[in-house]
Amino acid sequence: MIHPADFEDKLDKLESQTGGGLPELEESYEEIYKMNTQQAHIRKMAQAVLKWLMIPLIHVRSARANHDTLALSKVETTIDAISLRPDGSRDPNTTADFILDICSNLVIIKEETSSFQFAHCFVVGHLLHRRITRNGVEL
Repeated sequence: MIHPADFEDKLDKLESQTGGGLPELEESYEEIYKMNTQQAHIRKMAQAVLKWLMIPLIHVRSARANHDTLALSKVETTIDAISLRPDGSRDPNTTADFILDICSNLVIIKEETSSFQFAHCFVVGHLLHRRITRNGVEL
């Protein structure tokens, strides 16, 4: 896992660069994703969270809305959706802290609205890029 301060340092470095920063940003998000999701179950849960947050963005983007929109999903709604097992029971280990841990630096909680959202609009761009380039096989 990457420390948030290290990630911020990478973002600051990218902001100071002119041109050519986006490929490095893509690599940074990919590195964070891989570090956060080394275990199969955690990867599956992180993918579920990221896909859950992408749903409204895909609909918004298809309606040609503002590209800077960040998805919001109430914390409890997200936990309910992600913790649901195929048999209808809920995974008691799925908490807000767990989701923040497995999606570290990609997803945050917006305290004012008690909602999960992507940490930055570049996260959305990265996930959409992965979805397009990998034909939706894996987020």
